[in-house]
Amino acid sequence: MVVCTLAVSTVASACSSSSHASKAKAAAQAALAVLPSDYFTAAAHKPLDLVVVSARKGVVTESIGSAGGMLTTKGADGTTFTLVVPPKALPMDTPITMTPYARIEGLPGAAKTARQIGVALYPEGLQLAVPGTLTIAPRGPVPVTVATLGSQADGKDAGLVMHQRKGSTISISIPHFSGWVATYPTDD
Repeated sequence: MVVCTLAVSTVASACSSSSHASKAKAAAQAALAVLPSDYFTAAAHKPLDLVVVSARKGVVTESIGSAGGMLTTKGADGTTFTLVVPPKALPMDTPITMTPYARIEGLPGAAKTARQIGVALYPEGLQLAVPGTLTIAPRGPVPVTVATLGSQADGKDAGLVMHQRKGSTISISIPHFSGWVATYPTDD
């Protein structure tokens, strides 16, 4: 629980006002609540393996080089995914593919979230010299409680990653290409 407390404190201290800090702290605690209480402290825990099914529609491929670029697609539910690769992140023209997930399952314990949305970025494992940004714009409002995960493109070895939430979008810093997921409850 030390790691969880550290993560919550770090998120809260990064905010400038006390109202933002308390909201950030509550959001971080809620996001961490989707994991079993001993997730970070168990002597030997099994990696979290999600079950992901790639969508057949919405797959896009573009060549992006040292000048940087952008790739955008829509998931079947209307979610827009935008990948921005900054200048000098790639040394040469590289075909980049973004594939939305049609289904995501396998969250631990009692986590019963209503929305699980995400994409796989290929070529899997490609390291960027300068991190890119994946922006997720779901249809409908995004609540304060959002958990974001990074994994292999097939959903294996998933773990929590930091994100920024602005209005109805979720942004994740992308150091490499793999699978990226946002999950949250809805009032639907």
